Amino acid sequence: YRDQGTSRHRLFVWDKDNAFQFAADAAPVRATDANVLFRRAMTYPDLRETYFQALENCARIAATDSFLLLEIDRLVAIIFDAARSDPKKQFDNARWDLAVDFLRTFAAVRPQFVLNQVAQLRRSP
Repeated sequence: YRDQGTSRHRLFVWDKDNAFQFAADAAPVRATDANVLFRRAMTYPDLRETYFQALENCARIAATDSFLLLEIDRLVAIIFDAARSDPKKQFDNARWDLAVDFLRTFAAVRPQFVLNQVAQLRRSP
């Protein structure tokens, strides 16, 4: 996450919020339709457009400087040796490698997927 008006980024950890539960090109942008408030807000054209603009802005920023991919690589470099040598880790190194690859793919693919989804949603009622 990048705070508006700054170049500082914060990485939100892989958590129970399911932020990285789906492949970058599998989770629809409007997955929040199950939320009553969100669903009602999307019936207002101005709020709908504000939401779409925010999604597009975030996707363009992410695509422009690869900040998420760079942050993933930075953090992996910091913990790589410790993660590899930890004798009490929950998963083996092969599974850890797969998770890191998943995150890298997510960071590379998700921005364009979001832009495509927003374009589709704008065309639908």
